[in-house]
Amino acid sequence: NAKSQLENDPKAQLETVRKMLLAFSRDLRVVMLRLASRLQTLRYCAMTKQAASPALAHESLHVFAPLANRLGIWQIKWEMEDLAFRFLEPETYKKTAQFFSINYLLFGGARYADEAALAETHYILGKAYTRLVGFDDGRMDDAERAKNLGKAEPHIQEALKLARPMPEKLRLVVTLATSADHAFLKGDSARAKKEATEALKMAEAMNNVELTEVKFDLHLNLYQSHDTDQEYAKAADHLKTGLALVSSRLDPDELMRFKDMLRDCEEKARANKKRK
Repeated sequence: NAKSQLENDPKAQLETVRKMLLAFSRDLRVVMLRLASRLQTLRYCAMTKQAASPALAHESLHVFAPLANRLGIWQIKWEMEDLAFRFLEPETYKKTAQFFSINYLLFGGARYADEAALAETHYILGKAYTRLVGFDDGRMDDAERAKNLGKAEPHIQEALKLARPMPEKLRLVVTLATSADHAFLKGDSARAKKEATEALKMAEAMNNVELTEVKFDLHLNLYQSHDTDQEYAKAADHLKTGLALVSSRLDPDELMRFKDMLRDCEEKARANKKRK
């Protein structure tokens, strides 16, 4: 049945997420509202101790959480997965929650709880305003574009300030990635390259499968920044490396688009080399 296919077939899950992204691509705020609405529903069920329907929990786990992951909104992704798992496997969830609660206290997690929550809040706001500009297809005028980037900047800087001293570096990696995107959209390719390179070095040192999408986004940022600066050979290298990470996950049309971009960049690199 449809639920079984969604649960067991990764391609079906990705296709569902892709269709949702295409349907909502005209306005990122619609995506944010849908994610927030679903998360609020799960929170309400948990708070009132009502059982969420299996269909809602499955859809949250296999469609909405991957969508949040694709957008880089990690806090929503993790919380939605946690709540969906609570309703799908209540007994296993209780045992797991007890284990992590004990470890959280033993290893001093509470020491960083307030800073982490604040950093995540600033990160999400900075990410939302940045993506609002990044996903725009030309309808946003210069004043509105500058306004949204201006709103994003203090949140990103505060998130970086809070994340840098934290022992767990995943938060810093994803915040640097957003900051690099913000810099590129502002036309500061030098800062974009510096921050994306810093984040990529840290991400590559981590043995974390969930960072694959982040690494791809960082390589894509470096491709765009080097391409803007007419450093086509470096741009092509980053796009090729990024595609190697995610090519099996992309739908055929998206993969073809990236391959066309790579081919065009490589041709520019060859032309530059001949001129020299």
